[in-house]
Amino acid sequence: MALRRGCAPLVARLTETSAGLLMLNLHRSSCLVAVVALTGCADQATTAPSALANGQLPVSFCCGGGSPSPWTATKLTLPTGTWVSSTAKAINDSGVIVGIVEVATYKYRPVRWVNGTPSYLVVTTQEHWAVPNAINAGGDVAGQIQWISANASTPVKPIRWLMPGGLPQPLSTLGWDGWALDINNARTVVGMSRATSGGAKHAVKWSSAGTITDLNPLGATWSQASGISDIGEIVGVASFAGVVHGWKWKVDNSQLDLGVVFNESVGDINTNSEVVGTALYNGVSQAVMWTPNGMKLPIAGAGSGTIGVSTSNGRRVIGVNGTDAWTSRSDPAPVKLPFPIGAGYTYPADVNRCGSIVGHAAGGSLPIQTAVRWTKATCDP
Repeated sequence: MALRRGCAPLVARLTETSAGLLMLNLHRSSCLVAVVALTGCADQATTAPSALANGQLPVSFCCGGGSPSPWTATKLTLPTGTWVSSTAKAINDSGVIVGIVEVATYKYRPVRWVNGTPSYLVVTTQEHWAVPNAINAGGDVAGQIQWISANASTPVKPIRWLMPGGLPQPLSTLGWDGWALDINNARTVVGMSRATSGGAKHAVKWSSAGTITDLNPLGATWSQASGISDIGEIVGVASFAGVVHGWKWKVDNSQLDLGVVFNESVGDINTNSEVVGTALYNGVSQAVMWTPNGMKLPIAGAGSGTIGVSTSNGRRVIGVNGTDAWTSRSDPAPVKLPFPIGAGYTYPADVNRCGSIVGHAAGGSLPIQTAVRWTKATCDP
């Protein structure tokens, strides 16, 4: 368990009783002020705790000590040209970023930033648009592509760029179209696909060899897989009779219903089997985290109307509240990420193990929506 200078930590276990009640069991009581947080104290030389057995979530209570290092917002350098907008979609643990620049309305070119320098991901012709959605530790990228010419278009197709080389590799569909939304270090990809142009979307996964598997839960009218961890657990949503539920596909092929969610929002899963998204908690729609066994907990301090977007393997969470991007790891309350100069709002998209965050900013005096990276002086422990 992490220690902060001047703080005698309390270790708590959140457990679920047979009656569904949340029980908080304290093991020490030496601090005068206690704050529920996601993990150990931030920005200290320590190791973040792993999830406990049986889905229990470690929670630290800290007081005193220094404050986390401040965040800096940096607009990403764009390729030469004139753009309608840009956004950063994902970042890996080496700091390689992928995103898009918009050439014209709904026409996108995929961009990769290495050490802040942009270059294009390969597409077959200039008549294609492509959107990268995720990147793994090896730099492999997952996304989708579409051929557009003379106002005619073909179905959107899932695609994977494998490194080194970065040549696009089409992925199969259930029959019509598909979107690749996340990729793990084993090169397994998840997303959604449809069998016909008017058909329901189904959650799917693609193996490292490209074999597609339909994940649509029994009885679901439609589903979507949005995240996959490096141990192979998958999360997303599934709709039953018009009600959208968070859904988890485990590595043993069992499935877990996470309950009703909002904005079709189950964003991501980390290697601790913790899931982040947006759901109703005590009658309030807010950013939440699900423990490995599916117990739903609010993200401390996030509050009403917040949206949980993603989580890192270092257990940092990112989200948005109205116009403000925020992050939380062990802070007493989520920290608002700074606006780039001139911006009127921000939106975070992804966070890596170190704690670097990417997304976009817009509004205010910014002429276009702009890709942004947030960093701090110290990596997450």
